This record gives sequence, structure tokens and C-alpha cells, in this order.
Amino acid sequence: FQDCPEGLRDFREEQCSAFDGTDFQGKRYKWLPYYGAANKCELNCIPQGENFYYRHKEAVKDGTLCEPGSRNICVDGVCKTVGCDNMLESSQVEDKCLQCGGDGSSCYTVRGTFTAADLPIGYNQIHVIPIGATSIHIQEAVPTRNFLG
Repeated sequence: FQDCPEGLRDFREEQCSAFDGTDFQGKRYKWLPYYGAANKCELNCIPQGENFYYRHKEAVKDGTLCEPGSRNICVDGVCKTVGCDNMLESSQVEDKCLQCGGDGSSCYTVRGTFTAADLPIGYNQIHVIPIGATSIHIQEAVPTRNFLG
């Protein structure tokens, strides 16, 4: 498998748009992909500005992503797993360091608690998150009137 070039329209969006302007119950719509249906491999589309969706086809075209942000794809109307090695039905997953098939040993955890009683008014730099950092979790330990940015 290869990633699609940047700037291309979503494949499911392309399939829904094939129904743009066709007569549907006496109206003509611009159709957008709908991802909330139970079967992720049906071609479900929602008319722009409306609050219903419609199954235009029982199955999307092979190779369509099961859902946005996933690497899994639909084949013959069934969602199939794609591992991080881009192989169909592979069990390879990324570790906490985002290494495909890794054991989590190629990165390290940084933990800390920031406490300061008298910060000047305005923006204050607390910590710089390094390039390449993953699995970032920042939270206020106690409620304050400050904002994290």
C-alpha cells in the first residue's frame, strides 16, 4: 500500500459526490460521507445541510478507508486490518515510540510537576516539548485561573 498524494480528495467523499445533483425524493443534494453508520464499509452519505443519511451502496470501493484516521480498509464490503507495515491483515502495531513492531525501548518518558507561586502576569514558558515527542499528556493538578497553551 502507498499513502495517497497530499491534497487529494477523500476516496469516500469522491464516491458520495458521484450522486451530487441526482434526483433524490424530489430534491437534488450535494452528498458528503457519513461515518456514523454501524457498517463502516457501506457507502453512507449525508446531504449537505440535512440531518439524515442514506446508504447509496452496500459496499464502498475496495481500498476505501474504514474510517478517517484509520489505516484499515474495506475489501468486498468488509473492514480489513492493515498493520503499520502497510500489509493487509498484518498484526504489526506501533509501540509507544511510534516504531512499527518496536518494543518501546527507542524512546524515554519525561515526567514532571511544575509548581510556582509567584509567576508574573502574562505568558510564561513552563516547558518546551521537543520535536518528535509522542503520547503527550499535560493536565492541571488543581484548578487555577490560568490557561495552558
